[in-house]
Parts: sequence; structure tokens; C-alpha cells
Amino acid sequence: MDITAILAAATPTYDAGYLASLLSRVVHTTCAGTLLGGLIYLRFVLAPAAPADGAEAALFADRRKTWARCVAACTGLLLLSGFYNLIFVVGAYENLPALYHPLFGVKFLLALGVMVIMALVAGKTSLAERMRGSLKLWLNVALVLCLATYVTGAMLRSFRDLPDARVATPLMDEAPAFGDPLIVDPE
Repeated sequence: MDITAILAAATPTYDAGYLASLLSRVVHTTCAGTLLGGLIYLRFVLAPAAPADGAEAALFADRRKTWARCVAACTGLLLLSGFYNLIFVVGAYENLPALYHPLFGVKFLLALGVMVIMALVAGKTSLAERMRGSLKLWLNVALVLCLATYVTGAMLRSFRDLPDARVATPLMDEAPAFGDPLIVDPE
């Protein structure tokens, strides 16, 4: 079996497109990690020590505005890099399974929920103050949504690692690819 086609497909071309995709992935994962790390720190370190009536002072020690800016920057960069990654994936991979787009929609909604909760917890509105009144609950919800977002993202990423059967196994003219209906031999 000649595997040169598989090896050639696995070797990246180091051009501007590759560098843009690499930068986008680094920005995306760094911002997601920052929000997750901040969420874990808020939930398991600061929230248990926060009094019910002075949660903002105990949580942020007059640094709420700084954390709110960090959440806003990470949210904006996550949205930009996420849409870039989606456009790149859809353009670069012709044989994505039918489940890819609905799963991306689920990931986007989960991530949006995390971003909204994090922005509200760091916000200065009356709703933010009420949410900080039941801080552990909202941080738990955000943590569950965040972990579900990571799992969904890992599933989406694994779809791209599956070889296109038409390229990887050129045994017949039209071998089924991932996501195609199974072709059953009548014999």
C-alpha cells in the first residue's frame, strides 16, 4: 500500500494561511483557558470566602473593572477566532460529517452562555449584583457550560482528524467517507 498521499496530506504548508490559522487557534485556546481559569479561581478560591452581603468587595477587591475588561477582551477574541476557525474548517475540509454544523451550533450556544454569565458576574448592573448574591450557583452553571463547551470543541476537532476515505484508502473509485452512508456489499 502506497502511503505517500497520506503523508503528503499530513504535512502542513507553512504559508500565510497556515500562520493565520495557527495564530487563531492560539488566541482561541488562550482566551478560553483564561476564562476557564478565572472561573475556577472565582468558584473554588474566592466564592467560598465571600460573605453573602459583600460578594463584590470580597471577590474582586476593587479589581472588578479589570476582570470585566479581561472578560470582554477574551469574549471578543473568542468570537472572532471562533468564526475564523469555522470558516477555515468549512473551506478546508470538503467531507465534514453532517453532524459538524449542528454540533458547532451547540458549542456556540454553550460558549455564549459562559460569556454572558462571566460578563454579568463581573458587571456593575443591578442584575450583576443580584447574580453575585447567589454567586456559587451562577459560577457552577458557568463551569458546567464551560466544560461542555470544551468537550464539544474536542469532538469537533476530532472530526477533522478523521481521514477522507476517498484519499486514504484508494481501493475503489468511490470508497465511502466519514459521514457517508455505509455501502454494503451484496455478497
